[in-house]
Amino acid sequence: MKNRRSIRGFTLIELITVMSIMVVLLGFGVPSFVDFVARSRATTEYRELQKALGLARSEAITRATTVNISAVSGSDWEQGFRIWIDTDTDGSYDAGEALREFSGFVSDADMSVTNNTTNFQFTSEGFLDAAIGTDFVFAYRTSPEYCSRDRNIRLKHTGHVSLEERACPP
Repeated sequence: MKNRRSIRGFTLIELITVMSIMVVLLGFGVPSFVDFVARSRATTEYRELQKALGLARSEAITRATTVNISAVSGSDWEQGFRIWIDTDTDGSYDAGEALREFSGFVSDADMSVTNNTTNFQFTSEGFLDAAIGTDFVFAYRTSPEYCSRDRNIRLKHTGHVSLEERACPP
C-alpha cells in the first residue's frame, strides 16, 4: 500500500483570488484613509490656534498682566505663533519672554487675519487691548476643493473665541 501524505496549502487560483479581492478593497480604503488624515490634521491645526488664544486670555487674567499672542514669522500665522509677556515693555518680543510657542502647520493651509494683524494683546481683565476695539477673524483656508475643512476663528473684543464653519461657494 502506498503511503499518501496529505499536502496542505493553497492553490495558485485561490491565492490570486484573495490577492485580487485585497487590491480592490485597498483601492477603496486608501483614499478614504488619506482624506480622514487630512481632515484630522486640519481640525488639529485650527483648534490649536483656538486653544492658544484661549490660553493667552487665561494667562492674562491669571497673571493680572498684559499677555501677547503673535505670529512667529512676520504675518505668517501658519508658520507658528507664541504667547509672551513683554517684560521689558519695549513693545517687541525678546528672547526669554515666551510663555509658550506653537509650531507651524504641517499641512499647506493658509491662515490670514483681519487687517493682517500680527500681534494681539489681552489685558489683565481678559479683554483685547482697548485700542483695537473690534472683532478679528482668523481665516483657516485649505484648497478650494476641500472648502468643507475651512474654518473662521473669531476673536471678539471681549476676548472670547469662537469657531465658525466657512460657507463654501456653490
